[in-house]
Amino acid sequence: MNQQDLKTADWMKAYRPFFFEAISALVDIKDNQVLLCDKSRGMLTEVDLDSETATLKKRYDVNDYIVDSICYYDSYIYSVYRNNIYVADYYTEDD
Repeated sequence: MNQQDLKTADWMKAYRPFFFEAISALVDIKDNQVLLCDKSRGMLTEVDLDSETATLKKRYDVNDYIVDSICYYDSYIYSVYRNNIYVADYYTEDD
């Protein structure tokens, strides 16, 4: 299905990074920048919504950890997996 087939409001604009298979989480991290999670590929990716450019930031093994939900606050990412809350310093961990 292409974007013209969708029945969306005129004010809506679609953006989909071409390398994503299953966007499972979205969180605002800066002005017009979001962090997307692809749980089937194990990727956390920053997307600049103004320029529509994506930058891969983190990879993880999807067999060990599945991100169903993320939250960003004060340079930390919080995620939920198997009834546990995980926290990571997003800007200081190795890429």
